[in-house]
Amino acid sequence: MEGSKLMDRDEKIFRIAYIDNNDYVNGCDEGLCISIWFQGCPHKCPGCHNSHTWNFDDGIVMTNEQLLESIFTHHHDNGILRNLSVLGGEPLCKENVNATLFIIDKFYEKYHDLSKIFLWTGYTMEEIKNTMPKEVLKTLTKVDLLITDRFEINKMNRLLRFRGSSNQRVWKSKKGFFGRKLINITETLTNID
Repeated sequence: MEGSKLMDRDEKIFRIAYIDNNDYVNGCDEGLCISIWFQGCPHKCPGCHNSHTWNFDDGIVMTNEQLLESIFTHHHDNGILRNLSVLGGEPLCKENVNATLFIIDKFYEKYHDLSKIFLWTGYTMEEIKNTMPKEVLKTLTKVDLLITDRFEINKMNRLLRFRGSSNQRVWKSKKGFFGRKLINITETLTNID
């Protein structure tokens, strides 16, 4: 993806492994979420608990607009506001990145005062900054919590918050004088009791 331009976000077709409109597990302790698992992952981390999302040919074919309609339809079912969790597979791989950015932008535009956005990726922050188009990082500053880095089974720790292995990092979006930026908060997190 290095140096490449992103495709027109409105025309992208992609695959979804699963959508959960009432997910309380992946809500980062912030309540109910609409969680979207993108299909396809180039990392294939040994020990991954979502290995069923690796194959790029599996899953449900969708367009950006179909996914957006589903999210907006269920955002406040039964009067309960939902956050958005984006998982995979790999939401930032070349097959899924356009749809991921489109959904984040549209959700943030409509609900940024009401709901939060969480995203898990196997890419490191360094890979995101150095090999992906600049608009990827710009859009990721709209994500409230970003969990980066590949899962490493030899560093697995079930007591960690929001991540499966100790090498993975957690980034929080902060609004500053010069716009939004991502701050590494990994060291400030307490483990699960």
